[in-house]
Amino acid sequence: MTINHDLDEEDEEDAGDSDTTKRNRRKCQPADGSPIKQYLDSIHQKVQHPLRAGTTLSTPTNSIDIKKTSWISPPMNPVGKGFFGTADPSEFYVSNAFVFLWDPLLQYPQHMPSKVICPICKTADTKCDGNWKFRPYHWWDKTVYVYHRRYLCTSASCGAKWPTIRPDFLATIPTLVAEQFPFISPTERGPGIYAPMLTMMKELFPSGVMIGKFADVINVLLRVNFAQTHVSYLDALHHWLYNQPSALVDCRIPGTFSPFHDKDGYCGFELKEGLLKESLRSNMTAREAYMQASAQTANDSGLSTDDSHKQAKHCYVTVGNTKVRPFTTTFTAISLGGQPCLSLFKFTKSTTELRDVIPNYCQVREHVGASELLRIEGDNGANDHPLFLSAAPSLLRDVHPRQEDTDLPRFVVTEDDYTYITTRDALARYTLGNLEHVQSVIAQHGTCRISVDTEFSINDLHVVAIEIEGSRPAALVHPYFWGDTFEPNMKKLLEMENVLIIGCNIGIDVRKLRHRFDIR
Repeated sequence: MTINHDLDEEDEEDAGDSDTTKRNRRKCQPADGSPIKQYLDSIHQKVQHPLRAGTTLSTPTNSIDIKKTSWISPPMNPVGKGFFGTADPSEFYVSNAFVFLWDPLLQYPQHMPSKVICPICKTADTKCDGNWKFRPYHWWDKTVYVYHRRYLCTSASCGAKWPTIRPDFLATIPTLVAEQFPFISPTERGPGIYAPMLTMMKELFPSGVMIGKFADVINVLLRVNFAQTHVSYLDALHHWLYNQPSALVDCRIPGTFSPFHDKDGYCGFELKEGLLKESLRSNMTAREAYMQASAQTANDSGLSTDDSHKQAKHCYVTVGNTKVRPFTTTFTAISLGGQPCLSLFKFTKSTTELRDVIPNYCQVREHVGASELLRIEGDNGANDHPLFLSAAPSLLRDVHPRQEDTDLPRFVVTEDDYTYITTRDALARYTLGNLEHVQSVIAQHGTCRISVDTEFSINDLHVVAIEIEGSRPAALVHPYFWGDTFEPNMKKLLEMENVLIIGCNIGIDVRKLRHRFDIR
């Protein structure tokens, strides 16, 4: 599949598009015959003069050598130039149009290979197709038109065409050269954006300035610049009419300043949230390897964790004609310094999905030489914190439970009072080790009391706490992946006639055990 990345509403390749697509496409290019279009055409001619002549010795003096120039500022400020025979706002429109020249093969030949690489088939069977294009980019409160060349692949099996501003093409050229292009082109059509604007937006995220607010701020700058340009034209017009009228006047009726969106005049266009989102995705994809590496060095002695549904709603897969969102939430852990250390999509907010992730993350911390984890915080301590406490024992260092100021006897639980059990074999050893004690208690008192408590969710049983009368330690059983089969020795022990099962709201616990493990 060939992707023509540089299409816009004026390209001839659009002839096959439907009328609906053309109507819905946002116009961002100046119209034919407009002042900005004429200015860009003059830039095109000035750049092409030395290229066609082959040498700068026989070219006009006003030509532009792309090998020596990157930025082209607008002509002289029209306020200083003033009006002569007629008053027309054309030069005021052009005063906001900057041009950036981009052809890495001509501008950086010492760093570039003799032939560029096709971004599709990765071969060097490429050549320039002779086409040069302008594409608009947001540049704070002004517009930059990037003048660039197009290439094509001569391979019979490929035949791709692409502009030199396309991200996958920039990825094929040396990094030193690619970094000289300060813009991001996230979409196949339409405007792009100045890369430092995206960096500013990302830096404002922690302060609560999100994509929509950032777009609103830039659009305010665009409108303020439009208003200032309009007022400057009116002031210059008043000066021409009353303060210093021209000696030769062709027409005393001045031209009307155009609306903001008029493609025959000012040719303004707003910064859309969709463009920012696509630019952010493109930028994050290009920098993923760097961010993965930097995330490992961002760790410090603390973490703040949270689950969020906001980002997951933007991730979807297409199944037939339906967009399906596979994830419902994202889990993120941020260091005390505010840097992301761990971030991943989750199908649900269940802790089960983090059971392997958090221990592996703690191992990564250890391998990269990060400091010990001493503090963790979040708005759902019952969710991921137990996994962190298990994977990073340093969190419990110098942690002392709060002691109430009371004369009542204290109940203190130590590590000798309980044991964790996660396998049936371990529970079998625990049961057989306490069987003789249970029989002696029954022989002495007629019954043996066993305290049982369960922790469960709607459709799962997470913990079964078992404490046998007069025996230590108690057992905290985690029956993960046990299915509906409990350890048979403990099942028989709980079902003995002389064993009395006790506990708070024991009826609920018994029903849960009976439903899953058929313990009677």
